[in-house]
Amino acid sequence: MAARTIGDRLALVFLGAVLAAGPTRAARGAILSASFDASVSSVDLTALGAADWAVFGRGRGADGPNSWQATDGKKGGEGILRKMTAAGLTRAFGGDGVEDTDFTQVAWSWDDGTQRTAVTHTTGSRSGTGMRVEIGPGGQVSFQFAAPGEGVKARACLLLRRDGVLQIVARHAGREQVIDTASANGLASVVYDGAEPLAILLRPPPAGGKAVARGFALTLGPVGRGGEPFRAPRARSPRDRLLARLGRAPEPDYLTLVRAYADCMIRQGRDRYGAVHSPLFASTLTRTRPPTLLPAPRFAPARGKVELPADLATWPGRPSPWVYQRFVNLPTLHALGSEDAHKETVVGEDPLEHLHAYRTLWKLSEVTGDARYGTEADRALVWWLTRTQSPKTGLYPWGEHLGWDFRADSPSYARPPYHTLYSRIFHEPRAVDFRDVLETLAALPAANGAKHTPLERFAIGLREWHVWDLERGHFTRHGDYFGNIKPSGHSEFPRIAGWFFDVWSKAYVVSKNAALRKRLAAYATTLLDALDRRVQQTGYFPFTARHETSNRTPEGYNPRQVLNAAAKIRLAGDRLQSAEPVLAAKLHRFADREFRYFAKRMEGAGPIDPYLGMTLKAACDTCPRADLLALFRRAADAALAADPSTTEKGRGPMPWARQIELLVAAHDRFGRPAYLRAARVTARAAAAMFLDEASPLPKVSADPLTLPDGTPFPAFYHAALGCDDLMYALACLAAATGR
Repeated sequence: MAARTIGDRLALVFLGAVLAAGPTRAARGAILSASFDASVSSVDLTALGAADWAVFGRGRGADGPNSWQATDGKKGGEGILRKMTAAGLTRAFGGDGVEDTDFTQVAWSWDDGTQRTAVTHTTGSRSGTGMRVEIGPGGQVSFQFAAPGEGVKARACLLLRRDGVLQIVARHAGREQVIDTASANGLASVVYDGAEPLAILLRPPPAGGKAVARGFALTLGPVGRGGEPFRAPRARSPRDRLLARLGRAPEPDYLTLVRAYADCMIRQGRDRYGAVHSPLFASTLTRTRPPTLLPAPRFAPARGKVELPADLATWPGRPSPWVYQRFVNLPTLHALGSEDAHKETVVGEDPLEHLHAYRTLWKLSEVTGDARYGTEADRALVWWLTRTQSPKTGLYPWGEHLGWDFRADSPSYARPPYHTLYSRIFHEPRAVDFRDVLETLAALPAANGAKHTPLERFAIGLREWHVWDLERGHFTRHGDYFGNIKPSGHSEFPRIAGWFFDVWSKAYVVSKNAALRKRLAAYATTLLDALDRRVQQTGYFPFTARHETSNRTPEGYNPRQVLNAAAKIRLAGDRLQSAEPVLAAKLHRFADREFRYFAKRMEGAGPIDPYLGMTLKAACDTCPRADLLALFRRAADAALAADPSTTEKGRGPMPWARQIELLVAAHDRFGRPAYLRAARVTARAAAAMFLDEASPLPKVSADPLTLPDGTPFPAFYHAALGCDDLMYALACLAAATGR
């Protein structure tokens, strides 16, 4: 951006770079050179790259900044001044000013190239940006640059626009050196020994003068060479530190890693417990040789007085108390996304929780030509679909709250000694893309003497045990597997509606039962009409329908869930196009409207995270609309600059798996080599973090584990938190790279 766009207010642009260590080692704590170049009076922000910083701040007040706005300074490499209010920033400064704040750090940065600026404010001594800004009484400013290391030369630059005489001073290792005292604009540059941090101070001149921090514009990054763009600075992340340690070590052979995992699961990770052994794969395993199930879980006593039946399988229906209990003898990994025992299977398997293990095996057969892997996956899945279906409801013990207990040969926590986790009896469908499992289910015949096939029974079970008012579109995401509790309550999540249409439409097209086909078409028509009325009334697809039976306002919009539902509804329309053209057209119209609304909502949104990105990928597989493809590409572009180790759950494998899978899928779709390069960088770090010589199974955490009482606990394999997802992502990468 040309300097004239900054106006007459004070503007500073500061730039920092680490230079290569010179042939001679500088004395510890030395300022090696300091200069001021008045011929450099502005910076052209159009030269900045997609991930660079270019943020403008302006203060109001005679004595310094007392209220702030952040403005993003470029778009697609072109200089702009798009205003962005920094929510909460003024409050963070302590009211309407900073004059009484002892120490304030302000850091702005790009998350990626999508132009969303993240604004953070902290008070204290730590900064994650490699620099900090300290604003003293009267608006005096100190720009402090990090120490990159002893014996390393570092250069810090400050591009300054002054509206009066101002002194620029370098402070390093307790010593100060005046760089310039004047009113000219220009570039202050200091080369210093990286053993100690450097501060560049702006002061009124010794003879007195005005406060200096009326406002500033800033960018921090390596000093450009030959017009090269400035890059976004940041402290080295755990991923970057790990990659630096790996250095030039060979890239892992991902196919070898995946095959070792698959061979271990097939030979040693199956159900060899209880009275009935099965080909199922355990969702959670130790990393011993051979791996085994974790110890049988124990729980803390229930809080309060709760009357408990001895056996949930024979429990007469009545309202269900939800008793959330944490493990006593197993780690509860909240930092990695765990939601306690009621949402993860540690006693056997949940195939939806473990779905990427099956997909890894299918992918291996595709890549290697060895049919054995896919055959073993099919054998396990068919066993599950034919042996675990509820005889009363047709539901399966899978999803968010159920699994199969290998030791008890029953749904998890349904029989003694477990009798407190009532939530485990609820079936809750959960999978972004279910088509591969649904194809297997659709191919299964009815059992001897049975009226309906397993898929038909499942389709009917969804209607009878999840939907409690079809005409009004009221349903619950929780269906009682045992058939003791009738459906009730408002949890009409959009993704659950998508499951209904997905399963009903598939059952319709493969069923030979004309009467059932008519019922299924009626279910879909009635529910779709109810959902359409709801959307027309609220203006969007709300998270639940609770407002329809209460005085509450409609709940908010969940983009990922609505996109998931729309993709499944669109797929249902595709399936029914020949046999039910009127219904198919209605399904298509509903889905297309939701796609358009979703795309419109995303126009001004920030970066698209990999989780939503993979939901977009699944939607594009069903309906490759131009707007969805553009958003899918945008998610992949965001992933190019993203670093899973800096995310909230980055010490576990799930964020790494999603980013690798997204980048590989984007490469397959768009053919851009940068996506594959970024996937390989992420995969290299992920393999080093979660795989080692102790076991071919990935570990659930890069950090040591402990029990609630602090006792150390060995690392283990846990599908609920992404271990199987990581191996599938590596399998996809191996397929794309040939290694």
